[in-house]
Order: sequence, then C-alpha cells, then structure tokens
Amino acid sequence: MPRILVIDDDPTQRLLTSAVLKSAGHSVLEAVDGEAGLEIATSTKPDLILCDVMMPRLNGYQMVAALKKEPSTANIPVIFLSSMSERTHVRVGMNTGADDYLAKPIRASELRQAVDTLLAKRRQQLEQFAEKAEEAIQVALQDQKQTLSGKYEQQLLKELNRRWQAEINSDTGLKYEDAPVLGVDLFGPLMARLPDGEERAVAIKRVYEAACDALYLFGARHLQPFGHYMLAIFVDEARPDPQKLKLQAIRAAFTLQRAVRAAVDTARGAPLPEAESRALIAVGVHTGPVTLMGLADALHGGMGITLATGEGISAAAALLRHGRAQHWQVSCSAALAGGIGEFITTGRGDHVPEGDNHRAFNAMELLSPNRTPA
Repeated sequence: MPRILVIDDDPTQRLLTSAVLKSAGHSVLEAVDGEAGLEIATSTKPDLILCDVMMPRLNGYQMVAALKKEPSTANIPVIFLSSMSERTHVRVGMNTGADDYLAKPIRASELRQAVDTLLAKRRQQLEQFAEKAEEAIQVALQDQKQTLSGKYEQQLLKELNRRWQAEINSDTGLKYEDAPVLGVDLFGPLMARLPDGEERAVAIKRVYEAACDALYLFGARHLQPFGHYMLAIFVDEARPDPQKLKLQAIRAAFTLQRAVRAAVDTARGAPLPEAESRALIAVGVHTGPVTLMGLADALHGGMGITLATGEGISAAAALLRHGRAQHWQVSCSAALAGGIGEFITTGRGDHVPEGDNHRAFNAMELLSPNRTPA
C-alpha cells in the first residue's frame, strides 16, 4: 500500500485531502507545517508528498529544497497544493523540485489522477533502478568468475606446459591419435607484395606475429615454421573435445587470413586490391595422427628442437599444396569436416593423391564457418 505524506497547516484542508487518499486505498501520514513534514519525510521515506506552500516555520518551497539536498529523500515525488495559482508561483514551485502543482480548491478526481500518475512513475523508476542494480551485481559476479577462472587456467596451463615438455623430451615423444593440424603458406606469394630493404624485415616480422597471434588465440598448442610455410597443431589435454578443436582450427584459419592481410596493408601503407589480397594466403586444415619429439641440441646445451611428425603432418602439408593449386583460400579434408558439417559451408571437392607419408584422401574448399555449437 503506497504511503503518502500530507503537509498542510489548515486542518480542514488536511482532513479533506487525507480522506480522498484513504478512500483510494492509500496509507496517509500528516504534518501540520513544513518543519514537521521534513522530519516525518526524513524518518519514514514516504512514496509521495502532498505539500501546502504557505505555512509557518518552514514554507513548502523551503521544505522541498531541504528534501532535495538529502540523497535519501531527493527522489520522493512532491505535489504542491496552493491557492496561489498564478503562473509565477507555479514556476517557482516546479523550479524548486516539485513534480506537480494543484490549485486549491482541489477536486477529488483531479487529486486522485495526479497521485496515481506520480506513483506509477515512481514505481517505474524503482523497477528500473532494481534492474540496473541487478545488472551491476551480475557484471560484478561475472568479473569475479572470470578473474578466478583466469587464475585457475594460468595455474593449469603452467602444469600442462611442464608435463607437455617432459613428455616431448621422453624417448617416445608426445603422441596424439587424432589432432587438427593447420598448414599455411605464409610467405609464398606474399614476399613480392612486401616493401624492399629494411622495411621488408619489419614487414615479415609483423606478418609472422599477426599469424601467431591468430593461431594462439584459437588454441594452437604448437607452431612449427619451415621455409615459407607454418604448421599449427590444436590439442587440449585438459578438456579434449574433438568437435571443438576442429572448429577452433577452422576459425583460426579465417582469422589468420584477415590478420595477415591487415598486417600486409599496414606494411605497404595502402591496401591491396581485394582479389589480389584474397589470393595471398592459402590455408589447409586436416586432422590425423601427430607425434611431437624433442630433439637434443648439443650445440646449445639444454635447448632443444621440437619436431612434429606423423601422417597428420604430411597430409596437412599435401592438402595445403593441393588447395593452393586449386586456388582455394582454405582447404579442408573430409576427415576434419566429419561431425561438424552443420557448422561449416563448403564448396568444391577434390581428391588428394597418396604421398610418401600419407594415404590418399578427399578434400574440399572451405568457404566459411557458420556458427558455434551451443
């Protein structure tokens, strides 16, 4: 039940106003002047205040001005009740902070309408405040969750890296029966588009860093450059999910292309034509057996070299070369597309012949990822 404070030094007017409000189902508090009204408003925080203007000790304007100075009462709506209905008095009242102004004698219907309007407005304001408060709480909880999750993942990553390096350096190496492998022809046709001289070295570094950032962003676990090619292997020992890893590799392929094109445009100081830009980078994505071996390097003491081998590596390299010959920007093997067909859009298909270290397999042009699984 809304609680309304009526402040008026005229007992008859105060009684009539209170009677109208009570008949409408409101709880009513009364004060005989502005000073008493301010004290009651401060202690009870009513939903609405009806206040006379001309009163002893503290008039209506002074009382409302005092209310608006206090944060706890500043948002309580106020209706002035006064026999002074001239525009100048109305303007003074509204400038003081009142929400409405009713001239005496007041009709009951007019009073009820004004009260209902302001109470509805106050309810809406309180609901909006509650929604914003709830949003702020949820944001704070999410931030806390992400902070804790980030700390956990950092500790987990340190432990996985320790185990990963230990297993790589073992006699048998680190074996994956089925790991997504991304191969990219990073500097083949690209070199002719880069500036000459010292600027070329800066541009090559910028392109390489852009490619690494894109691959690591989507979970690449191991990168191995060779010549103008680069291989990226996607594994997750903590939460192995073949479908997720395949989609991460695919999204990495398209993100890598955009990142490298942007790096090339920055290095050149001007964008390449769209058709020429799209033909710069060829990417192939396959999945298959992979072994990572740590090779001892006697020259550098404890430092070593990680070698990626296996049918998955050989097939990914063959797929990359085959896709480049077919003018496919992104090539995808049928093995990798298996189980994620609804999440990707493919184009033309072809057959990649058998090589020295891999069997023949079917491949297709990958046009785009569609959506992320729920």
